[in-house]
Amino acid sequence: MKLGLSIGYSKAHLDIPIRLIQRAEELGYDSVWTAEAYGSDAVTPLAYIAALTKRIRLGTGIMQLAGRTAANAAMCAGTVDALAGGGRFIAGIGVSGPQIVEGWYGEPWGKPYYRMRDYVAIMRKIFARQEPVTHEGREISLPYHGPGAMGVGKPLKSILHMNPDIPIYLATGNEATVKLTAEQKNEIAELESKCTAKIAERELLLKGEILKAIQKGDAEAVEQLEKQLRSDRTTLRADCEEKKEKVRG
Repeated sequence: MKLGLSIGYSKAHLDIPIRLIQRAEELGYDSVWTAEAYGSDAVTPLAYIAALTKRIRLGTGIMQLAGRTAANAAMCAGTVDALAGGGRFIAGIGVSGPQIVEGWYGEPWGKPYYRMRDYVAIMRKIFARQEPVTHEGREISLPYHGPGAMGVGKPLKSILHMNPDIPIYLATGNEATVKLTAEQKNEIAELESKCTAKIAERELLLKGEILKAIQKGDAEAVEQLEKQLRSDRTTLRADCEEKKEKVRG
């Protein structure tokens, strides 16, 4: 079991309980979580906390989708994670509610299922930094070609080399968005299981051949087989990650 500390968002005056957070870290807490509504934001306090802690993971609970574009959410997550030394940021995101989305951010409520699906897909593409980002979604598209566009937008790739494995947690409540969470988790888990089994099967075969070569005293064959094992493992893992990326969007 992992323990997390939620400090929420600020009241009238910003007061981050840093001593409490540091004590939680000393006691072995896994993570600290911030929030946002229509006052303090969820990301900035984590940069401050990162500077005064060493290990505890830093989660947003949550970043509101309407509060920033998917690209900006990825930028915020990647930047704070880098400031914290890498491997500490958790990007918790959610749609919030129509009162805040339309009343505070001045955006239409739209279709939460599709907006979240597009948002997650774009963030993952930015983290991965495999190519300039393009996305044709139901709610969000990159580059933008809608009303008011000049038509000069082009796909871009993050200047910052971000941690490609920043986890994204979805805060879901209605039937459609809960379904999205389940869809992604189930498909990805199934792919990972098949991938692990395929790699294990290949390793078993090649390790058997390596053992035979060792018994024969054929050092050259051993070296070649070990090289093939490493290559096959990398290829199979890359293929698995590519398939999982397609599931994510």
